[in-house]
This record gives sequence, structure tokens and C-alpha cells, in this order.
Amino acid sequence: MFCAQCGKELPTGADPCPACGFSPGGGARTSSSTTIHEMVNEARRAARELADAASDLTRQVKKEARAAQKDPKGTTQRAIRRAAKELESAVDEVDRLIKKL
Repeated sequence: MFCAQCGKELPTGADPCPACGFSPGGGARTSSSTTIHEMVNEARRAARELADAASDLTRQVKKEARAAQKDPKGTTQRAIRRAAKELESAVDEVDRLIKKL
């Protein structure tokens, strides 16, 4: 089970959430409300995973860009730098979406 407030995984029987202090026992939830919260939490987890993957990819592209410095025309290096900037923008967008959720 995951916290409806912060999306962190909860230990069995945890109330309130050890990460943010949210207590779901504060009021009865309908099953549709619970389902919506579960969907939001799943979207948050997916967005975090996407952001992590994009960050890893950005680091790899930067590493390749350093290796491509031996390219005499610099064509490969420019293409890799451009890809790295696009990935960084994607990471920023995912981070913005996580905060919005």
C-alpha cells in the first residue's frame, strides 16, 4: 500500500505515514476515492521512474560526448550535446509534472 498524500510505500499497518505524517484514518473514503488516489500514486511513481531513467540517460550521453571529443569535425559531439540538452529538458518537465501531481 502507498500513502495517498506523498506516494511513498507504507509498511504494513502504518498510520500515519512515516514519511509525511498523513493519516488516511481521518475520514472514510469511498472505493472510487481510494481508486483515484491509487491511480495518482501510481502516476507519481511512474513519473519518478521516468525522471530517474532520463537522468541516467543524460549522464550516459554526457559521457559519450566527452568520448566523442576526438571527432575532428565535432559533428558527433554537437549532436550528442543537443540530445543531452533535450533529455535535460525532458527531466525538468517530468519533475514539474511530479510536483504538479
